[in-house]
Parts: sequence; C-alpha cells; structure tokens
Amino acid sequence: MEIVVPMPLNSVASGLFASMILISSACSGSAPNSADGEATQTTEFKSPLFEFLGIDPNLTNADNQAKQAQIERVTQEKIAACMRAEGFDYTPTSSGPVQAFSPGDEDGLEWGSKAWAEKYGFGVSTQLYAQEDVGPDLVGHNFGSFFPSDGTQKDPNEAYAESLPEGDQLAYYAALYGNATGPEFDPSLSEEENATLMNEYLSQDYEPTGCAGTAYDQAASELDGGFEKFYEEFGDQLEELEQRFEADPRVVQVRAKIAACVADKGYNYTNEEAAYEDLQDRVSDIAGGIGGGIVIAQDQNLTDEEYDASALDQFKLKDKDREKLKAAQEYEIGLALAVVDCSGGSLSPENTPELNNVRVEFEQEFLDTNRDALSQFKGATG
Repeated sequence: MEIVVPMPLNSVASGLFASMILISSACSGSAPNSADGEATQTTEFKSPLFEFLGIDPNLTNADNQAKQAQIERVTQEKIAACMRAEGFDYTPTSSGPVQAFSPGDEDGLEWGSKAWAEKYGFGVSTQLYAQEDVGPDLVGHNFGSFFPSDGTQKDPNEAYAESLPEGDQLAYYAALYGNATGPEFDPSLSEEENATLMNEYLSQDYEPTGCAGTAYDQAASELDGGFEKFYEEFGDQLEELEQRFEADPRVVQVRAKIAACVADKGYNYTNEEAAYEDLQDRVSDIAGGIGGGIVIAQDQNLTDEEYDASALDQFKLKDKDREKLKAAQEYEIGLALAVVDCSGGSLSPENTPELNNVRVEFEQEFLDTNRDALSQFKGATG
C-alpha cells in the first residue's frame, strides 16, 4: 500500500494577518535608496488601518518570534488534548510536528534588510531546505531538518508511536496529521508529469486536517488579535481597495520606475507578488523541501528501518537538483538585491514614501466609507 505522510506547515490565520506582518517589516528602516539610486529619508508609515486594528507597524523580529512561540505553545497544548480525545498519548514539545517558520533569522539579520537579502534573497529557494541538508555550498533555513542526517527522530512522541502495533501506528499518525494530503507520485509517469502533480498539490487552498493542523489553525485564530474575523467580514472590500491602489496612476508610475531600475541591473521585475510566483516556479519540481509530502510504497515485508530510510531518502536533496537549486538561489539573491537597491532598504516597494502616502489615502477612504460597519465590528469584538 501507499502511505502519504504530509509535513504540515504553519499557515498564517488569514491573508490580512500575513500582509500586516509583511508590511510591518517593510515600514521600518532609514535612509534607503530610491528607484533613481539616490538616498532618500524614510518617513514613518502611520497607517490608519493599523491604528484601527491596534497594530504596531514597528514590530521587531523578536516581537514576531515571541508571538509565534506563543502560538506554538498553545498549539502543542491543543494537539495533546486532541490526541487524548482520539485515545492516544501525546507530549507537548517545544519543536513538535508543527514547525514555526517566520521571517526572522537566527543569525541576527533583520528581515527586509540588505544583509538579509544578500544571504536569503526573498526567502524562497533559500528556505526550501534546512542548512544542514544542503551543505555549505547552498543556502538553507536554520529551523533544523525534519529528518536529521543520522536518522534519529527529534520528536519525543516518536518513541510512543513506535511502541504501538502497526495498525495503531497508522491510526496514530492519521489522528495527528489527518488524511493524506501529499501528492501521490506515480513512478510510471515522467518527471515532468510528476512535477505537474506537485504544482497542482501546491496550488490547493490550505485546509487543516488532523490534530496538528487543526490545533495550529485554532491557536493562530485565537491569538491573531481578531484579524481573521476582520478579514472574513471586510476581506472583499480590502481586496478591491488593493486592486484600486495598484491601478492608481501614482502607484503605476512608481512601480514602472522601480521595474526600469531593476531592468537596468539585468532582471525582469514587475512587482513582488509576480517575483515570488516566478521564484516558486523555478523550484517547484525540486521535491522534498518545506511543505512537501512523502509517498512511501509499503508492503507486508517492509521493516520499520526500511520505511524510515524511504522517508529520509525522499526528503534529501538529490544530486540532480543541486545545480538547479544553486542557479535558482543565485538568481533570487541577485534579483532581491536589485529590488533593494531600487526601492529602498526593504524587499517590499511599499517602503517608498510615495507609495506610503497613496496607501494612507486609500486606507482612510476605506475607514470613512465603512465607518458604521467598522464601529459595529469593533464593538462586537472589543
């Protein structure tokens, strides 16, 4: 039979919350370079929407990491309660099945800084594998490998799971991780056809399953400051506002200036969203990184050691993919540095004062237009 073991990722509770963290990171900094390459003074971005939601736009990496650590602690408690309800033991851990990935980095580099971009680019291909898995010649994340190179397990709950009879082990992992959600690769298909299966899987909307995914989703929702409920009620208006913002002639002009500057440095760039999509496409057929799944063909004669070896092998970076990953990382870092140089001290062009001014104007219009509904929302959630 085939067993699919998904490796769950933390998903931010809502698109709004994700954008708030990104914009918060992009709003700090001093004396960046403009699209013309000249030094400009960054003005503090005082967001009307941030003020309404009670968000500090100057959160540090330490603040964001502390918040994520709080979410992980609550997540682990919820996983334990959920697993007990399913009839299994589970010990909350500080680095359990649900991993905490955040823009902050352990080596002291501030996300959005030029130093961060020099090492990680936009954080796409450079965060696909653990540093210990890619070795010294490539760049990886510092959150540790899901499967250490010596084959030992980090999760103390593994010993409990392995003590269970085979049928109970399958039930344990089904309860913990939910139904199979990983792409089921067919060895009879070509590499390109299997890559298409992976792309289709990655394009699916995230739906939490099992105790691990559900617990994180609940913890993030409870600790997100009401952002998820806010986005549920006003998400359509916010998306419409964002579309009008991008279509505003002033924004179009700034975007074009940035794109021209980046083009002069040898890269094709329209906006950050398109850049992320392109970078993800460049590594989409490199299997085994963060967020992937493993498919293990198992028969009655497959030992536990053979099963573990099969899982470990699928998460290791294959030699044939190293050159592809190296090229993707070199391109990504070069593009990120070009964007930093052209739009000012952050990976996000929103750091430019011209765009900040337009965004404030649009946000204030949104608040004025929806004042009654927003007052009712704040009263209901306050």
